[in-house]
Amino acid sequence: MTQNYIEVRNKTLSLDAAIQARERGEISQDRYIEAQQWNSWHKWVDLRQETGWHELQAHKSHEIGLLPAIRVVIEMELARVFRGKLDADLSQQERDFKQRLISLLEIKFNKNI
Repeated sequence: MTQNYIEVRNKTLSLDAAIQARERGEISQDRYIEAQQWNSWHKWVDLRQETGWHELQAHKSHEIGLLPAIRVVIEMELARVFRGKLDADLSQQERDFKQRLISLLEIKFNKNI
């Protein structure tokens, strides 16, 4: 499964490349959104910038939500980091990170449905 994640990550466009390609009409809006979401993930998890998590939250609230590839990587990160660990054994920082990952997976239902 990790190999699949690496393959997906390697096939994604950088945000700068995606912006240029979108402006030239070379990629679809969906492909552009995918690049945005991967960039937000990278910013939050790899670079430890809080804005990345806030961007993912914003993507989650849009009509298409988080793309399946992003949701899968969130689930994989949960499994990788927290497998076999009890919450009581986690640092506050780890508990916060876990809660933020889980919050990205939560689905809010419209009360009018």
